[in-house]
Amino acid sequence: MNEKILMKTDKNGTKYYHIRCSCAKCGGTGMIDYYRPVNGGVCFDCDGSGINEYDMKEYTPEYEAKLAEQRKKRAEKKLAEERKHAAEKNAKFFEMNGFTPEGKTYFVLGNTYDIKEQLKAQGAKWDNLSRHWHMPTQPEGLETFEVSVDEMYYADAAGVYDWRNWMGFHEAEEDNMTHYAYKIEEAENNKKVRESTSKHVGQVGDKITLNVIYVHTASWENAYGGWLNHSSVTNLHAFKDDEGNVYVWKTANYIEAEYGDTLIIQGTVKDHSEYNGIPQTVLTRCKVTAVKEVKS
Repeated sequence: MNEKILMKTDKNGTKYYHIRCSCAKCGGTGMIDYYRPVNGGVCFDCDGSGINEYDMKEYTPEYEAKLAEQRKKRAEKKLAEERKHAAEKNAKFFEMNGFTPEGKTYFVLGNTYDIKEQLKAQGAKWDNLSRHWHMPTQPEGLETFEVSVDEMYYADAAGVYDWRNWMGFHEAEEDNMTHYAYKIEEAENNKKVRESTSKHVGQVGDKITLNVIYVHTASWENAYGGWLNHSSVTNLHAFKDDEGNVYVWKTANYIEAEYGDTLIIQGTVKDHSEYNGIPQTVLTRCKVTAVKEVKS
């Protein structure tokens, strides 16, 4: 059934209807077999009557245009009022989120793990997208990279910044880092290049034995070498020697080590390459041994 009953018409030409129609949930039966274990399957939408009832209004085109104009004016008035308080709101936002009163912040470059508590005490905030600390002042003795609030947050129509408009929220949609995070990554890489003392070691084909420090391992799945339909894992191990020379070994073998562990590595020089401008010696067919502490 579908009944549309006119109840009245007001001075603006608006018509008020009472609607009676078959319940869309149960199709007008009042029952849903799937939910019989719950209250006997009685439809919750129509309470078992099979009928939905509700009221509706129908505006004339002229009155709808008038209402739209009223809504527009109210929105403009509200926006104007919000703009009056934008500077005050932004000042509080900048202070709470690690920006200067002018909307600038300084990202601290380099390894900050050991000084993170010191940075937090100075008002530093953690940025999850770039994986760096940033703060409203330039800490003494540390290299920083300046970023403006407009590079990290969107302002609304009133010019107000809000944590809900953080650009990092859009990363999943874009499946990428935003521009400011890329710039920080580039600055970080440039810093590493300036400070690096790494040089290529040996000649391609040389067999070498080295005392090195384990740095890290990057791992990813590949479609080669797996059993049946299973993928295998490639590990890229990185090491440094006392002179700062960088070595990498790409293998399926896993290394049981933590950052800073001293190892002995025996292998063959496969290639001389660069990564982010830093020379690195590529090894292959390696054997890795942990250096055991000698107890006195």
